[in-house]
Amino acid sequence: MIALEDRLMEQQAPCVCPACGKSWTGPMAAALISTLGQPDGSVRVWCEECQKKAPRRAADPPRERLPDPWALLCPDEYRLTTEGGRTERERLKRAWGLRPNGTTRLSAGQIAELILTKRPVLLGGAPGTLKTRLAWRMVRMLWDSKATVRCFTSWRFQSDLQEASGAHCAGKWMDELSRVDLVLIDDLGKAEWTANTHGAFFEMFEARITRTKATLITTNETFGSMEESRATHKAAVAQSSAAPLIRRFREYAETVVMQRPE
Repeated sequence: MIALEDRLMEQQAPCVCPACGKSWTGPMAAALISTLGQPDGSVRVWCEECQKKAPRRAADPPRERLPDPWALLCPDEYRLTTEGGRTERERLKRAWGLRPNGTTRLSAGQIAELILTKRPVLLGGAPGTLKTRLAWRMVRMLWDSKATVRCFTSWRFQSDLQEASGAHCAGKWMDELSRVDLVLIDDLGKAEWTANTHGAFFEMFEARITRTKATLITTNETFGSMEESRATHKAAVAQSSAAPLIRRFREYAETVVMQRPE
């Protein structure tokens, strides 16, 4: 019995090299003849000499690496050094805080896990207590679980709201913020908000409590200074929302007063 390979190669066909024009007759598979056959009955295939001289295809250039989505979201200062940032993990582990009662101590890991409760989390304390750095690790915890997040500084929250209002889509913007899995507001109280921003923040915060969505806030203010600054604000909406906002913080938020790292 003739092997299949022998049967395929048993036909003799005239061959012509398209590179040097050399002609010869050799065994050729029927499938190759039907595919490359010319009107004159010849098959155009490169001869062995020309195949050896043919320039080799250069290696494909390396593909450009796509930007890291986490690097686009989190500022360099707050990313870990293993993420190309400037925060050392060992330093972050030294962060700690106290419950408002002043006696219950929480480690960095315990504080970070509060974000999993889906309750609002308020990290207060003086500058240098690693509030923002720890807050971004909490964002990363939900980010890694494919949660949708929106992150703002106090100033950026007002700026984006004003842009949305100018584009006549403030309602849509607010609705989106009430539905995403996590909203971070860093340095609440640092920027001087307008009456519209105070009203929008209170409405967003209340909507997220109702929908059981995580809200993460860092601030240098205490409840006392927070309430006082709003109660004395020139805008009536800031004054009227001061006490209700503090009350909601007290009733619904997981509050931690951050301390200097040891």
